Amino acid sequence: ADEYEGLVLRLLGTLLLDGLNSPIYEALINSQLAPDYAPGTGCDTSLMTTQFGVGVQGIRSDDETLSTIKETIQKTLEKTAEVGFDPVRVEAALHQIELALKHKQTHFGLMVLYAATNTWTHGISKEDDVSALQALITESISVNNKLKRLVTEISENDQFWQDQIKKHLLNENLREVHMLMEPDEDFTQKQDAKEKEELLAIKNGLNECQIQEIVSMNEELAAEREQYQNPSCLPTLSIADIPREPSQVIQLTYAEEDDAEENINGRGYMKPKWLSFAELEESTNDIAYLSLFFDAYELVPMELRSYLPIFCSLVGNVDTRDFTYQELAVQSELTCGGVSFNTIVASWLGGKENAEELKLNLFGENDSNLYRQGIMVNVHCLERNIDRTLDLVAATITGSLFGNDLGHLSSLLNTMANSAINSVSSDPLTYGNKWGIAPLSEEFMLQEVLSGLTQVKLTLKLAELAAKDEIGTLIPTLDAIARIVFRPENMRVRVVAGNGNRTYIENSFERFASRFGETVDQEYSKELPSLPLDIGSGVLQRSLDTTYIPIDNPVHACSLVVPTGVGYKHRDSAAMTVLSQILSSLYLHREIREKGGAYGSNAGHLQSGILQMSSFYDPNTVETIKAFGRGIDWICNGEFTSRDVDEAVISVFGSIDSPKNPATKGVSEFLHGLLPEDRQQYRDNFFEVDKEMVFATANAHLASYKGLSDSDWTNFNATERNGSICVIGSREQCPDTKDPRFSNWTVSKPFS
Repeated sequence: ADEYEGLVLRLLGTLLLDGLNSPIYEALINSQLAPDYAPGTGCDTSLMTTQFGVGVQGIRSDDETLSTIKETIQKTLEKTAEVGFDPVRVEAALHQIELALKHKQTHFGLMVLYAATNTWTHGISKEDDVSALQALITESISVNNKLKRLVTEISENDQFWQDQIKKHLLNENLREVHMLMEPDEDFTQKQDAKEKEELLAIKNGLNECQIQEIVSMNEELAAEREQYQNPSCLPTLSIADIPREPSQVIQLTYAEEDDAEENINGRGYMKPKWLSFAELEESTNDIAYLSLFFDAYELVPMELRSYLPIFCSLVGNVDTRDFTYQELAVQSELTCGGVSFNTIVASWLGGKENAEELKLNLFGENDSNLYRQGIMVNVHCLERNIDRTLDLVAATITGSLFGNDLGHLSSLLNTMANSAINSVSSDPLTYGNKWGIAPLSEEFMLQEVLSGLTQVKLTLKLAELAAKDEIGTLIPTLDAIARIVFRPENMRVRVVAGNGNRTYIENSFERFASRFGETVDQEYSKELPSLPLDIGSGVLQRSLDTTYIPIDNPVHACSLVVPTGVGYKHRDSAAMTVLSQILSSLYLHREIREKGGAYGSNAGHLQSGILQMSSFYDPNTVETIKAFGRGIDWICNGEFTSRDVDEAVISVFGSIDSPKNPATKGVSEFLHGLLPEDRQQYRDNFFEVDKEMVFATANAHLASYKGLSDSDWTNFNATERNGSICVIGSREQCPDTKDPRFSNWTVSKPFS
């Protein structure tokens, strides 16, 4: 439990394993020996005995492959123990620690406690007194002192890291464990059979009296669950305790038009109000948070927009005109906290007039279905490094060479494909929600294409192209996206920083925009390339449906979505949000989790006017869907109290007023167009919500779903009822669509 030794080992693990230029990544992943690391890879200092693990997944299990993997790891460690690490990489890793220490987190207190748990658990004995315990915990959270010691020891010993590898990883007395895990296609069936066998053995060992005792206990438990639990004895806040106004109001301000026009707009590069600031009263510890949104409006064909997530995963990880991908990774860690690229589909809630004033490009026809779509570049850095950071961003967005190293590109795609298919098993609920909601609007359809099962399928198909050495066909698509999207006239910027350095930051961005405008071609081809793969027109023309998607999971994720027509600025929006909170905590939790045995359940009302109910890690499907329908009856019948409404309002404010990460300040106005007065009006509406309002709102917007029978829900006619159900789960419980009870179901296999 030596805290300094733990810091050294964690940093050693980072240098060996993390990043495109780490020696073990180069040897195992980039060489395409394996598509990705396995869970558990890295250094774990939280245990009594520190563990260092290197594992891979997605490989063949033959002796030759396993032997090659082991030998490669051993040889890489031995080579690194001889040559050490590039001092620049070490400097970059130390810079990341400095950034992490200065970065404000909303759960800072928990992080401090977590940092002390190792010492608390393993570093003390029962003979230690309180003062010794306090001293140990103080040492465990005093990172700066340990860093100073580390820097001193590195400067005094040019073999420092080589010695650490030999001491901890190449020690003759090192205890090694080699583990091989292989998938079993019959795992679920074997598990079920074993459980039945064990239960039968237990039952056979019981006499009639014991069996009857168990039955009676179960009946008592069921009756107890049905009893009303009076919460009046518990302490609680009241709505009177909630402030009418938020503790902090963030409003974006914009760079001076005169300066921007003289320096930039005069050249025709930028649109008005392209540079916005969220200046915070509190300190940001000299860190600036930068968000650059690039409009992808001109990528109108959905088939081309479907490649945006692939593009975002690759840009920043390939060679550029100025750097190899290894050099780019080091420069990123030296300069900032990393540059991330993400596809964005964001509802625009600020109305058309506001959008026209800002000259935004929006999809959609009216205020109820407007949305923006593009690429968000996020980065945070020390304010003194803003110019260097923007230079790095410019080098990446204007100079990426996707076709420079096809082997590396194939390696990245293999890792992406492996991660994508694993995510379906680990988080089926997210994919089920997106699949179910997609037919309700173009915005939701695009979200499914960009981050749902359709995107997983596209990623897997591209990995297959890479395996056939045909990945070169993807390069024109990637180049076209960069050429069309990364242009100064498409860019909007949000900067979050403390007071005092605005002029410096503004000047940095104006220089960046000017260089950016001079780098790209003013006249450029908008011709779209032929795509290597087509996602299929059927994906874009889906109608509302009731879908079962079988995967290799023994449990299920169930989702129901129904439109309510209550958008963010609707008078009933607050009541619908409170309604969903009541439904979630008082009905679905009891019926689906407590009675049904699911790990969790939830109900939520989206700002675009959709009620969504779901369950996850759920052993049931039919009973859960019945519970969704009965939940609507329950809320429409008003089977809740005024206290329930007050507690739901307090719970909603717990989310609205929760501490926010500095990086998120101003995002509701920047992306969604919500001004402070819009947010205040939304807040005020919650203070007016009472039981009568929730009851009236439920019956006004959910009446068409009230009173449906269990069979209406379990064989839901999505088109007729105007809703959608999606279940992702066990192949063994896939419904038989020839059975009249499930005739409205569709079994979809998106990866076949």
